[in-house]
Amino acid sequence: MMPKPAIARSVPPLFCPAALALLALAAVFFTPCGARGDEEKAKALLRGVEKKLNAAESFSVRFEYIDRMVQEPGMQRCLITADFDHEKILFHLDWPEGNVKMSCLYRDGEVMTYKEGQKDVKVMDVEMARGTFYTPIYDPRIIGLTDVKHVGDSISLALYLQRPGRFEAEKIEDGPDGQSRYRIVYTEESEFFKGEISNSYLVQEPSFHVESNIFKTTNGDAEPNLYIEIRNQYDDKISKVLPSVSTILRKQHGDLIFDSTTNLLEFTEKKFPDDYFSPKSMDLEMNSTFTDYRIHQITGYWNGHEIVDHWTDPNAADAAAESPPSRYLWFRVVCGIGSVLILLILFARMGRLKNG
Repeated sequence: MMPKPAIARSVPPLFCPAALALLALAAVFFTPCGARGDEEKAKALLRGVEKKLNAAESFSVRFEYIDRMVQEPGMQRCLITADFDHEKILFHLDWPEGNVKMSCLYRDGEVMTYKEGQKDVKVMDVEMARGTFYTPIYDPRIIGLTDVKHVGDSISLALYLQRPGRFEAEKIEDGPDGQSRYRIVYTEESEFFKGEISNSYLVQEPSFHVESNIFKTTNGDAEPNLYIEIRNQYDDKISKVLPSVSTILRKQHGDLIFDSTTNLLEFTEKKFPDDYFSPKSMDLEMNSTFTDYRIHQITGYWNGHEIVDHWTDPNAADAAAESPPSRYLWFRVVCGIGSVLILLILFARMGRLKNG
């Protein structure tokens, strides 16, 4: 009988503990692109973007917003001043071509909107402002991250960091300016879109500028059902936080349906007075009503200084604004003359009595 080759004894069975350990090590060192290591890098980069934007806690920004619906003629242009202070937001909006001005205030989970000339302040909760009464107010720090901006949306939400899908990261290049560029891809199966959605970000490190964001929905078709492309340009002389120019293209089944441009005009870090984020800063007209749509009731009127429970007579307000000396001057003069005349009459009568 021939002896068994020695090598046969040195090969371990396929599922012995040593072989399983080797397979585990191989899985660690030969992890394909898009697995756990890349996911951690992707999330770290997006959290870097979030941290940079969250560091801007109190500021005022002015920007121009222009949008166009392809199926409708013309473009809409709006000049916006946005004040932000730790989640309190005040927007002043001006559509110069349409001669329309609007103010929107968000504080403590409550939204107020006022359109010049209507003398009606709508008071509502966030859900109403996002839906029934869509209100053009939002955290300005999400400009350049998403095409749909709602009050109450956080930076984390705009970056998909609260979603359950998959992240991948790929390094594109190390630029001559010292910035590394990464492509971050987020994918998720969506019941709403009946297919896969994906977000592809192009992010710089260490500036954490988001150069672009491309959103797509597909359900097996070669052409995306919905395609949204956001491109950002940065000018640190204007702002190190927000893009100086942000453009959006929206396509459906390959056809362009919408485009917009946001031009940053000014960004200033500042502190605001304690009562700044209040109706006092909304440029309200006298006797504007406050209608709370949560309870469908008028809850007050603006008297020029505060909310009161009654309508204010503008003439009475003007009289009340006068100083006390001017308000009572003529009354005092008349009273003084009357008193002198009464004394003279009394003295005259007393003289007649004596003579009589």
